[in-house]
Amino acid sequence: MIAHTILQTMLLVDAVEERVGASVGAWPTSILKILFAFDPHMPFALHLFTRVIAFMFGNCVPLPMACLFFSACSFLPPPLVTPRFFYLYNDWSLFPSNTTRFPYYMYEKMWKYTDGTTYESAFPPPAVGLEAMGFPTIARLILLQANQLEWVEDD
Repeated sequence: MIAHTILQTMLLVDAVEERVGASVGAWPTSILKILFAFDPHMPFALHLFTRVIAFMFGNCVPLPMACLFFSACSFLPPPLVTPRFFYLYNDWSLFPSNTTRFPYYMYEKMWKYTDGTTYESAFPPPAVGLEAMGFPTIARLILLQANQLEWVEDD
């Protein structure tokens, strides 16, 4: 007898939003700016790239989905972004208390490290949403294009 798995097909943006638990419009603006305007040649590109990966990892976005979403939004080819995603996801999964832990914003002044520890910040929370980016119309068009991709998941 052949066992069949049920495949769930979702639009890519919807699948990522479901994993993060919030619509893209409610994500920190700093993450959105990196996502939509990332240039590997800009200053501190590796640090900024790591910040997005930490956000995806911390919000339990699966590795293949995170790579595809970042590629779709940044217009960088998957072979260029996948190795760094894989390296950090692997590092943070296997060695959660490693010194490479990285903070990412959760909600209302709460920050979390990739090792699972949380802390409350006295500083005001970061700006959220597309409007604070300075180019919300372009970002929405990129999201529309990215949402043409489908994500297929086994149940």
